[in-house]
Amino acid sequence: MNIIGHQKQLAYFEILQKNNTLHHAYLFVGPEHVGKTILAKTIIAAILQTSLEKLPIHPDFLQVERIDEDGKLKRDITVEHIQAVVSKAARSPIAGKYNIVLIEDAEKMNSYAANSLLKTLEEPATPTLFFLLTNKEEKILATIKSRVQTLQVAVVPQRQLVQELQTYFPENKNIEEIVIASRGLPGLAIEWLENREAFEVYKKEIDRFFSLFNRPFFEKLAIVEPLFGDKKAHIEGREELVTILHIWEDCLLTLQSGQRSFPQLSSGTQVAIYDIIVETIERLGQNIHPRLLMENLLLSIP
Repeated sequence: MNIIGHQKQLAYFEILQKNNTLHHAYLFVGPEHVGKTILAKTIIAAILQTSLEKLPIHPDFLQVERIDEDGKLKRDITVEHIQAVVSKAARSPIAGKYNIVLIEDAEKMNSYAANSLLKTLEEPATPTLFFLLTNKEEKILATIKSRVQTLQVAVVPQRQLVQELQTYFPENKNIEEIVIASRGLPGLAIEWLENREAFEVYKKEIDRFFSLFNRPFFEKLAIVEPLFGDKKAHIEGREELVTILHIWEDCLLTLQSGQRSFPQLSSGTQVAIYDIIVETIERLGQNIHPRLLMENLLLSIP
């Protein structure tokens, strides 16, 4: 499947590569599921003159993820992750002109990791290109932002997204419904088109959110209790809860945009709940018990 949307960015990098005017570091900013990773990998594969399939094993490519040696998701990108970047940038490219480093979730670099990256980012020992990806530009250190070129990766217009997805899923009758729900995020739309069950889970989460209103507190607790029942790894459990809270954010956005009505909920209350959801997501990244945070959030729901 080709990249859906983002053709301007692809064309831009084709010109840079052709003119030999690539900057040494880029920061791709855009919401989760918008396609930052596939866009960056497509650009990197073109620079390294390889295919997307072979990119992971290319000797001049390094991808940094929040995964430890046991395959578990870590809360942060740590100094240990960045040491691999420093080591990569210290060695000459093997197969081509550049080493290329891709750092996903760049906002997850802790302060030690970010500061460790600075010198290498500014003055790599060998020709090295850096691609940093984030959906929270405000969390990237100013000292790092000053050393990169920032590119915005925007959502894809719904009409374009529908047209392009119809070429890949011609038999699917739910494309328009899914595209509207995806809010122009190709990755999310594709995930739901390939996995209808995941889309049903999304819709059930919307129902859960709206079922919380006009209930006593103990009933609200019972409704959210399943969110804490799965004995998943600590970090993975928090990440899934963040995903759910983003769906709750979407519910409020549909109210504010007029896509859905909920007359008993005033505009001011909607904004107040939205702000608390944002705060809860932020605090889930800290060492605060998720259940306590959710109980505080439930108290804000009338």
